[in-house]
Amino acid sequence: MIRIAGPLTLKTLYEFQERSREGAEDSVVLDLGGVPYADSAGLGAMLGVLASCQRQGKGFAVAAAGERIKGLFRLTRVEGLVNSFDTVGEAVQYLQKQAAASPGA
Repeated sequence: MIRIAGPLTLKTLYEFQERSREGAEDSVVLDLGGVPYADSAGLGAMLGVLASCQRQGKGFAVAAAGERIKGLFRLTRVEGLVNSFDTVGEAVQYLQKQAAASPGA
């Protein structure tokens, strides 16, 4: 799980990218509960993590996104690409079910 606190913007992008590369988990949950807003660079970074997870066969989900983040997903039409949940627990549960249902499980 990657827990982020503060805005996800061009200024904070490097730290986010470093943290996203650290995990070796089978799936990634971005906990956005502490993120008040993100700019286009932040959105691009989140989608970069999604793409990386897809290439590696890992699960990916977003949890606890606030209304501004959800609005950004809607505005940019990526809400259908991102599995988004109200809580981290719901996201983890979803990814566990996905992993159990996958042919390699």
